[in-house]
Amino acid sequence: MSVQLNKQIIRTTEAFRELKADWHQLLTRIPEHNIFMTWEWMYTWWEVYHARLKNAELRILAYYDQGKLAAVLPYYLYTSHVGPIPLRKMAFLGTQIESSDYLDVISPEDYHPYFRQHLYADLRALAEGADVIEINNCLSESLVFQLFGTPRNGTTFVEPYRVCPYVQLPDSFDAYLKTLSSNFRYNVRRRVRRLLEKEQARLEILDRQEELDTAIKDIFDLHYLRAQQKGLNTKFVREQRLDFHQKMARRLAPRGYIKIFNLIAADGKKIAGLYCFDYNGSLAYFQAGFDPAWSNRSPGTVILAEAIQYAIQQGKSIFDFMRGGEQYKKDWGTVDRYIYLITLPNSFKGQTYLTYYKYRKRMAPVIKKILART
Repeated sequence: MSVQLNKQIIRTTEAFRELKADWHQLLTRIPEHNIFMTWEWMYTWWEVYHARLKNAELRILAYYDQGKLAAVLPYYLYTSHVGPIPLRKMAFLGTQIESSDYLDVISPEDYHPYFRQHLYADLRALAEGADVIEINNCLSESLVFQLFGTPRNGTTFVEPYRVCPYVQLPDSFDAYLKTLSSNFRYNVRRRVRRLLEKEQARLEILDRQEELDTAIKDIFDLHYLRAQQKGLNTKFVREQRLDFHQKMARRLAPRGYIKIFNLIAADGKKIAGLYCFDYNGSLAYFQAGFDPAWSNRSPGTVILAEAIQYAIQQGKSIFDFMRGGEQYKKDWGTVDRYIYLITLPNSFKGQTYLTYYKYRKRMAPVIKKILART
């Protein structure tokens, strides 16, 4: 399809806000889009975090076909530092502080031929003043990976960034349990029976806008309690992150995209909470927390089992454990997929940085081995 698209660079928060309705309509034409591509996620991220990032500037490239929004390239600029040296980077919106996965050009497939021909030049033009262009958190099947996943003349650097395990769901929970090891399957059933039947705990599912502020804060609090018990420093408790998730959830809740699963004890106290995104055929597990006083009853296992069963009952095709390769996820029969970071230099300083960065990445395991011997 040969098209001529008109382009507009969105540089102000007000102009970004005004894209909301057109952005919603655009996503209806993209079957494989995800929650991190929504206007609500990206706008709220910019609203909450841009002041925290040094010299942050919006650089959203909006494409129009006969006056109708046809695609979006959602970027911003900020200043990073390599030691004392400042470096201007252009990155996808959402890729600092929060875990925004599965990013790409926001475009219907009809316009992919245009991007195969023009995206490299469009990125370069959009990145005026940047030393480095980062294509963050993209899957290998994404359009941006197809175009930039192979190094260009040895300058582009492509690396696996994070593993994002998921489960392809069958038609019934019993069929799903049969895919797990016999020992783990037995433990799941035993722990669910103990907590829900013997202990008379109950499952609560919240998704109404007026319920979510408190529900999300409760998960933050439970997550913090568990982290303290394990001696961990968890960034999930920062007030700014709570502000982001509450604002974002308020915006997405009317469309049914936020689900909070809670385990409630017989005395009414909250045992555990699971914060999920119910979006486009998948249920994605973003964060969890549970009361350490209940740790010997395995509330984490129970609430995950209940959430997966709910996803199957609702006809979801995917339960997404999202980024992180923790061992417990493998027990649930996950398949690994990776998101990638692609780095393109955009100035002499950027090329120098990329050379240094690649050298440091190559040398890190060597240095680790040397230190392990001393």
